[in-house]
Amino acid sequence: MEKSAYVKKLENKIFLLETQVKHLNNDLRLTREESETATTNYFEIYSKLETKVAGRTRDVKKLQKLLEQKARELELMLDSTPGMIFSRACA
Repeated sequence: MEKSAYVKKLENKIFLLETQVKHLNNDLRLTREESETATTNYFEIYSKLETKVAGRTRDVKKLQKLLEQKARELELMLDSTPGMIFSRACA
């Protein structure tokens, strides 16, 4: 007994829909994996950036202390230098 054209058409439509569902599931799986990878990469980059910022902040604080120390030293030198040197240099 041969299947009717309508049944064949329905079977073909079912096959196409099943294939489409498989493709959509694959796309969804890939999208989920890409999202997880992107999230992991984001947190790695964020963590590295936090570490870099902390390191640079330490460096800036060290340099700031050094600058303050040098400014105090210069101020002491200027305070202990006779005023006559500056008046001649300015003239």
